[in-house]
Amino acid sequence: MVVAGALLLLVVFGLKAAVLPLYFWLPRAYASAPPPVAALFAVMTKIGVYAILRVYWLVFGDQAGPLEALEQSWVWWLSLGTLAIAGVGVLAARDLRLLVAYLVLVSVGTLLAGVGMRSPEAVSGLLFYLVHTTLVTGGLFLLADMIGVQRGKAGTRLVRGRIPRNATALGLMFLIGSMAVAGLPPLSGALGKVMLMNAGDSAQRLWFWHLLLATGLCAIVALSRAGSTLF
Repeated sequence: MVVAGALLLLVVFGLKAAVLPLYFWLPRAYASAPPPVAALFAVMTKIGVYAILRVYWLVFGDQAGPLEALEQSWVWWLSLGTLAIAGVGVLAARDLRLLVAYLVLVSVGTLLAGVGMRSPEAVSGLLFYLVHTTLVTGGLFLLADMIGVQRGKAGTRLVRGRIPRNATALGLMFLIGSMAVAGLPPLSGALGKVMLMNAGDSAQRLWFWHLLLATGLCAIVALSRAGSTLF
């Protein structure tokens, strides 16, 4: 009964955090929501990740006996799957708000990998990266709305359209936001990713490094393409 309850909680929190395969609702919902709501949702999504961390580290921690680390294998592989699917979604997105929604999924997969590593070093990197990515993705939703309003009928669709009136200021903000969300140095996202990449054991690093770097590359390609089209 305890195992069934624990796994049920994992499903509930995983649905809130939009973990594979429970993520299908998030991209379109976030892309369709009003920008302030989408920015708030970007914060709320991380609550699911934090709930998984708190419940399974406290209730199913060292004192849980045979139920210790009950979630680890599930969370670890689901986090890698979420990262892979989110990377594909980032490349396939043809709307700026949809692109940012898939970047939220990339951050979810990265954070859950920290939970799956189950070490104090991973938790440190997770909490550091959680604050960074929450603020950056929320800001990108608001920035996407500012860009869309000034592009007229083209809106936030990644097609050729009217150049925004404040193209220089918006372009600079877009550049900084893109670097931050992709985890490029010297911004804080790079440090968070390095902390997580160095937290796992050798077997975990083999999987995580490749996927994290690949999704980072996907983000850079997609955001570069979007910036070239918008500006």
